[in-house]
Amino acid sequence: MCSRAQVADISNKMNYIASNVFITLFVLGIFLAGCSEPPAESVNKEALIQEVIKAVQSGDETVIQISEVLITDDDLDHFASLDTLEQLILDTSSITDDGMRKLSALKDLIHLRIRNGNITDAGLSHILGLNKLKFLNLPHAELSDDAIKTLKRLPDLQLLRLGSSKMTNDSLHHIAQMESLLFVHLIDVPINDVGLKHLHQMTQLQSLYIDGGDVTDDGLSDLMTALPDLHLHINQQHHDLVKADHDH
Repeated sequence: MCSRAQVADISNKMNYIASNVFITLFVLGIFLAGCSEPPAESVNKEALIQEVIKAVQSGDETVIQISEVLITDDDLDHFASLDTLEQLILDTSSITDDGMRKLSALKDLIHLRIRNGNITDAGLSHILGLNKLKFLNLPHAELSDDAIKTLKRLPDLQLLRLGSSKMTNDSLHHIAQMESLLFVHLIDVPINDVGLKHLHQMTQLQSLYIDGGDVTDDGLSDLMTALPDLHLHINQQHHDLVKADHDH
């Protein structure tokens, strides 16, 4: 569970990036994801899946969020035909590249979050045709620099949250070329100050979270000189280089 101080810090950060309510609600949910309770063991998965599918098919919902049960590749067969689905948030999964293939028909999808599983470059390739996607959150995927380069095919991508030991500084070069990106969160990605230099050109970037990696204070100082209004968190801490008058 997150402490009250941690939740307060995240909420303050949301006030800063609240240029519109739609983005704020998504980003708050993404950064609070780690504060959720563990899945309940007593939930009937089949009944839960049928319930959320019925809500989407009836037009009552455009969101599926499941954290109570483990979602597998086979379970995704039930979601593949939900062409009005806008948000798919799966916080406990064993999804692989084959499961990602089943999501390729969700053309209205705006927000995709899949935790755990075994997703690689091949899996990512299946969702590159989802042109409405704005929020991509795959904190446990194992993606390479080549896969990150292909994300430029998502024209409206605004938030990118990834964790992969296979990414390098070259991934930051590709990320820097994504002109629609506003929020970036990298988890245990082996980057250093050389990679940070690629981000100097991202004048539109509002928020950067880095957990892990090998960046130094010198590299971060150079970044903040280039992007003085950037909201920066390093290893879950609000960095001292951020302007004191920021209200986040």
